[in-house]
Amino acid sequence: MNASGPCLPLHRLRFDDPGPPRRTTLADGTLAWTLTRYADVCQVLGDTRFTRSPARGSNAPLPAASNLANSPDALPRQEGAEHLRLRHLFQRMLDPRAVGHMEPWVVGAIDQVLDELVGRGSPADLVDGFTNPLPMTVMNRLLNIPDVDQEQ
Repeated sequence: MNASGPCLPLHRLRFDDPGPPRRTTLADGTLAWTLTRYADVCQVLGDTRFTRSPARGSNAPLPAASNLANSPDALPRQEGAEHLRLRHLFQRMLDPRAVGHMEPWVVGAIDQVLDELVGRGSPADLVDGFTNPLPMTVMNRLLNIPDVDQEQ
């Protein structure tokens, strides 16, 4: 698959055949491994030597993005006891009953994001104009934080 080519619908994308792990370079220049076989992915996910957390050594590169979602301290990047501690903080707030009470706020946030998307005119990018801003808009409404810079 080549990211520099035309943007094709998902069902038309072509991928390399599965094979052994191979080195690759991400768009930001970071070296990484590409795993394409199910057994390799299962082995890595089950091996405690591999982590979600970025390297924190003295030579570790800083993340290219500065937003909160890419922070090394963000919940999805935590592991072990720290991940469980943070997860338990949010668990009661996100149970089905609590989420049901949030429905009017979420509907309002969806309406707001859709109004902004429509206001930009045609053509519209559904990912940039709806999918990306919606979670932060919902969180801002739930936390009663008005007019926050979406990039930050």
